Formats: sequence, structure tokens, C-alpha cells
Amino acid sequence: MSMECFVFFGVLTFLLTTNRADALDCLLEESCVLPCSFKPGAEVIVHWIQLADSPAHSYYYDQDQLSHQKPRFSGRTSLFKNQISGGNASLLLSGVKVEDEGTYKCYTSTDDHTKEIFINLNVYASLSGSSKETTMHCASSKSPPTSLTWRFNHSQIIVSDGSVMEEWMQQVKSEPMSGELTLKDLSTDHDGIYTCELRNAEGTYVTNTFLRIEHSQGSARSGGQITGIVFGVVFLAVLAAVLMVLFIKRRKKTKKAKKESNGNGKTPEEEISLKGT
Repeated sequence: MSMECFVFFGVLTFLLTTNRADALDCLLEESCVLPCSFKPGAEVIVHWIQLADSPAHSYYYDQDQLSHQKPRFSGRTSLFKNQISGGNASLLLSGVKVEDEGTYKCYTSTDDHTKEIFINLNVYASLSGSSKETTMHCASSKSPPTSLTWRFNHSQIIVSDGSVMEEWMQQVKSEPMSGELTLKDLSTDHDGIYTCELRNAEGTYVTNTFLRIEHSQGSARSGGQITGIVFGVVFLAVLAAVLMVLFIKRRKKTKKAKKESNGNGKTPEEEISLKGT
């Protein structure tokens, strides 16, 4: 009985653990970390593969093994060596390229455990746009598009085959079927990921752009700062008027007091004038 239990336990420890694919967004030409963790153990083996069958990075015998690495990954991949013993097999991918987009498998193995993690890597171009007007471009193609859709943050449709959604009517300035999308009157609420899906006879092209709205000094001042300036000017004008009224009242009061102290209701200047006559 004890032998049967032992064998059953041994089978369980060597079962392959597989996780569902998680999405990861990376900016074009920037560095990106593809996370992967495993149960620490001896004889660590790590394989990073871009599906289908494009080796990106391998590690075993306590060192990198890059003889089978695809040339386009050369010099752009690395592991966190001082953290591997603790179960960190994350991959640092530098200088992200458009062709890096796709599904990656992280395969890890130790003396008593094997695990696979899948990651869907999405590559985005970064764009700093003007709040007044910003144009984004879809993938270029020789064949004319048969279908074109622009989305905001993966879900909200902006334009579909030339039809602008109602909530984007005020922002969409032009959307030629060539793939360009021009937006206007933007705010920081419109920061995010814009995805263009273009279909034609050649296939389907997807372009992702991460847009960050930058306000110029003039446009910034035309908003909250102008309100503050106007309020300050009005406040100073009211304060000046109040001080002027108080000054005039005080002056009249002083003159009246001088007349009363003279006894006959005349100021010293008037008295001198009378004596002279």
C-alpha cells in the first residue's frame, strides 16, 4: 500500500503545469519584461520560444544557451540571473520591434517540476499628440482596404467602415479609407491605445498606437489658468474699489471733524481767508 502511494505521489510531482495566455502590452523600441515564475528547484532549465517555433532565449547548466536563438533576438534578450534560483525566469526584451508581437511560451523545468506559461505580447507605437489635432496611421498596404475599424482601448469602436460612432462625433475630424484617423479637441481622457484593423485582399493588418495628449502652454492657459487669472483681476478690482470708498469716507470724516473743532464750522483755510478780508 505504501509503495502504491509513493508511486502515485511521484507521478503528480512530474505533471506538467500549464497556464492560460496572459496579455502584455509593450511599447515599440522600448524595453519590456515578459514575466515568468516557477517553483524553485535544482537543475533549472528555461526556454523562451515565440510561437511558432522561434527560440528567443534558453538557459541550462547554470548559463545562457543561445546557439539556437533566432538572429533577430540576438543581443536583445536576457534573464535576471541573480533571481533564477528564487524561481524568476522573466525575460527582458530590449528594443522591441513590430515583429516581436505574438504569443510566447516560457518553459521551465527543475528536478521535480515542469511548467509552461503563455504570454500574448502586443506591440504599440508611442505617439505624443496635440490636444487641438492629432493624426494616427494604420499599416500601409498596396491593395485598397475592404474593411477598416478603429478602436479605443481594445473595446470601444471609434469608426467602422466609414461610420463614426455617436460618442466620437465631436473628436473625429477625418477618416479616409486609406487608414489615417484624425482627431480634434482632445483631452487627457483620450490618452490610451488606438487600434486599427485593416482588411484587404492581402490579409488583415493590425496597428496599435499608444497616444498621450500633450497640451501646449497656450492651450493650458486657455483653460484653468485663464479662469484663475480672470478671478484674480476681478478680485483686485473689487478690492481697489472698496479701498477707494473707505478712503473717501475717511477724508470726509476728517474734514468734518476739523470744522467742528474750529467752533464756527469753518476750516483753518477758510478762517485765514476771512481774516484777510
